[in-house]
Amino acid sequence: CFNPNLPYLQTSVYPDIPKNIVSFGASAYILEAGIGAGISGTLASKLGRRKPLIIHDLIGIVACILCSIPNIYCLLSGRLGIGLTAGLSTTVGPIYVNEMCPIEITGRAGSYFNIFVTTGSTKSNLLVSWY
Repeated sequence: CFNPNLPYLQTSVYPDIPKNIVSFGASAYILEAGIGAGISGTLASKLGRRKPLIIHDLIGIVACILCSIPNIYCLLSGRLGIGLTAGLSTTVGPIYVNEMCPIEITGRAGSYFNIFVTTGSTKSNLLVSWY
């Protein structure tokens, strides 16, 4: 998660980038997640369930690499890419899990997906706040 460690990133990782641009990078994630969630249904209908997840993984890898480069354009491009992957995965992921599970456990499997996403987010926020 990017927002809890924003002060550290502004002073240590991206000291040459203006603070308002780094803050916009944090906000761009939310904006692009909404766009990713909005287009994910169309992608899932046209390409199936598996191909959008593969595309999402590839975009996520490139976006993470871009975020590790201390450059303003790489930061913003990476954050937009990560937001897009978040929107895609939160929509297409549960659909894929629901279709792949036996009918007896589809409800539990969908609940587990949401529980794991929430737990992972909470854990990363707690870890960042301890440092």
